[in-house]
Amino acid sequence: MLMLNISQMRQVNKMLEAAEKELSKFIGKDITLTLVYADRRINIDEFNSIAEHTKDLVAKEFFVTKRALESSSRQDELPHARMMYYQLMKMQFPRITLKKLGSLLNRKDHSTIINALEQFEDMKLCDKGFALRYFELMNQLNIK
Repeated sequence: MLMLNISQMRQVNKMLEAAEKELSKFIGKDITLTLVYADRRINIDEFNSIAEHTKDLVAKEFFVTKRALESSSRQDELPHARMMYYQLMKMQFPRITLKKLGSLLNRKDHSTIINALEQFEDMKLCDKGFALRYFELMNQLNIK
């Protein structure tokens, strides 16, 4: 299995687009190449779009900017917003690696993600407001 960061995924996507054009010329009809990600077929642009949309919704829900969400700051709601983001992405892409999940918010260490996901479960059980936010975001993202 090949794991790529966002920058590498963008490069692969450009190569796929070029390959699509060349193959289309060779075959004589339009074709579309896609990558298989986890258990569902998804192209890189779709993955990036889902990741950004999820980030937008979480930032809006917690009244923070996307830039703050990606920062290392631990002020106010940011740690809770990050926990929420990681969990929502994990729900949408169950087989995403911890390293990949961390790279979406500029985190390098997978142990940070493990800790955030564990704390998420505790928060969901202990804080009804947090749980309501989670279920509302799941609903907005059409996660079952």
